[in-house]
Amino acid sequence: MLDDGAILNLTPERLTTVLAPKVSGSWHLHQQTRGLPLDFFVVCSSAAAVLGSAGQANYAAANAFLDALAQQRQAGGLPALSVNWGPFAQAGMAARALAAQPRRGHLPGLDPIELEQAGPLLSRLLALGRAQAAVLPLRVRDLPRLIGPRSSLLAAWLRQPAPAEQPVAARPPELVQRLTAAHPAHRAQLLLARVSEQAAGVLLLPPAQTLDPRRPLREYGLDSLMALDLSAALGRLIGRQLPATLVYEQPTVTALADRLARELGLELPAPAAPADVQRRDTIAEVQQLSDQELEDFVNSSLKPR
Repeated sequence: MLDDGAILNLTPERLTTVLAPKVSGSWHLHQQTRGLPLDFFVVCSSAAAVLGSAGQANYAAANAFLDALAQQRQAGGLPALSVNWGPFAQAGMAARALAAQPRRGHLPGLDPIELEQAGPLLSRLLALGRAQAAVLPLRVRDLPRLIGPRSSLLAAWLRQPAPAEQPVAARPPELVQRLTAAHPAHRAQLLLARVSEQAAGVLLLPPAQTLDPRRPLREYGLDSLMALDLSAALGRLIGRQLPATLVYEQPTVTALADRLARELGLELPAPAAPADVQRRDTIAEVQQLSDQELEDFVNSSLKPR
C-alpha cells in the first residue's frame, strides 16, 4: 500500500493507510503463530527502510516495523527473517508504480531484481540464520553516494577502509563550467534556460509548451513529489545538495535561477523579459487606466511633434 507525499503533507490518516497492512498483518501473524513449531517466519520488507526513499516516509516506517519485529522474534528464540528487497523487474509494486509514473524511476545506482533470482536468493538468506538482510543489486562504488549517512544498517560497513585508488580530481558539473566560461551578460539567460528545462521535464510538459519564468510552478501542476524531484535535479546540475524545501521557497523558474546563482557565488544581470511578457505587462498597465487617463494618453500620443 502506497500513499506517497512530502513528509510535511502526511496526515495521521495517510500514515495509518500505509502502516496498517504491514504492521497489523505481521503483528497478528506473530501473535497467532508464537506457539507453533515453525521452520521459517519470513516477512518482505523493502529497501526503503534502509536507504530511504523520497516521498515515502510512511512506507519506509511500515517496513522498518517488519525489520524490528524480526529482530525481536529472533532475540526471543523464535524463527524470523525480514528481507529488505530492492525493486523487482517485470512485476510487483515497483514495476506497477514505474508504469503508472514513468518520471519516478528506481533509486540511482539500484538495479531491479530479476524474478527468477528471488527463490535462490531467499534460500541463501534463510540458510544464514540472520534476522534481517537486504537484497540490493548495486555497484559497491555507488553505495556511499547512494545512502550517505542515512542507513544505520550499512553504516558499519561503510566505515571499513575501501581499497586504495588513485585519486581523481573532481571536475565541476557541465553547467558550472559553461557558466564560468560564458560572458557575464549571458549567464542569467543560460541559467534560466537550464532551470526551465529541468522544470519542464519534471512536469512532463509537451515540447511545444513553454514555461513562464515568473509564474509559480504549482500552477502548472507541480505536486510535492515533483518538487522533491526538481530540487534533486537542480542540485545535480550545480553539484550541490539543495534543501528539499527549495521549490516551496523559490516557487518560480526565475526565483530558482537566482537561488542557484547565489549558491555558485555568481552575480547575474537580470535577463531581458521576453517580448510576449512585455506585451502582457503593457496591456495590463493600459487596462488599469481610467477613461479620462486613457483619453488624455491617446490625445497626447496623437499630437504632432
